[in-house]
Amino acid sequence: MNKDHWILVPNHQINGLDFESDYAIIKKELGKPQKICKEYESNSRFEVYPSFHVYYSANNKFEAIEFFGKAISLSINSQIIFPGTLNTAQRIFPDLEECHGSYISRTYSIGIYAENDIIVSILAGCKDYYNKNLS
Repeated sequence: MNKDHWILVPNHQINGLDFESDYAIIKKELGKPQKICKEYESNSRFEVYPSFHVYYSANNKFEAIEFFGKAISLSINSQIIFPGTLNTAQRIFPDLEECHGSYISRTYSIGIYAENDIIVSILAGCKDYYNKNLS
């Protein structure tokens, strides 16, 4: 699996890894993380890799992946979205809305943190990720 360039099918899969897959399947493909962190309030967890974090639900299902840093690229429909600009993201995800200093698309289950129009990190999640995880 190429861990430098990722291809997203929003709400469904990334690099052939289906969202909602069991932990063991994802772990086999991604290898050993640098660190495992537990979120106590939700009983879910995330794993830390050099340029991304992988999020799992309380029942060990792959919920989301978040990219950051310059060593990773992410594309959707053959268009590079990360690295990129918020302006480009708003054209690809027309329903992006500001939420607590970041931007989310509930339709595409995308979360973006940007500084000065430059995307610093981007999260891609399973269907309804933000409907389930934001109150």
